[in-house]
Amino acid sequence: MPPRLLGLGLNFMLPELVVDPDERARLQKFRTAFQEAQKQPPSLLALMGVTLADTAEAVLRNVEDTHDPAAVKKFLESTPIDSIAPIRFTAESHVGTGASTVSVVEYKNGHWTKADPIK
Repeated sequence: MPPRLLGLGLNFMLPELVVDPDERARLQKFRTAFQEAQKQPPSLLALMGVTLADTAEAVLRNVEDTHDPAAVKKFLESTPIDSIAPIRFTAESHVGTGASTVSVVEYKNGHWTKADPIK
């Protein structure tokens, strides 16, 4: 293994990187429930899955005709989705997240953590 293993990670991988208190509370609630149910911390796949589920739930609860692609698109492009990370689609970008949701992380002592500065 290299002396340091660095990568780009989504902030919701590490609760301490989430600045917004409401987002942090939603993230911690999910992490705690997942840990209790699965007896292990949520994987990146599980964390990404909850953002997809939250998006689908928002569409199903708020779009009258979910079979109408234009109505779904209009909803998603005009409504932020509350999840463990901010999800915002625009007419210009359907990525859903921005640079503020990504950090440089480091694998250290058996888990990912915020990377120390490179010297």
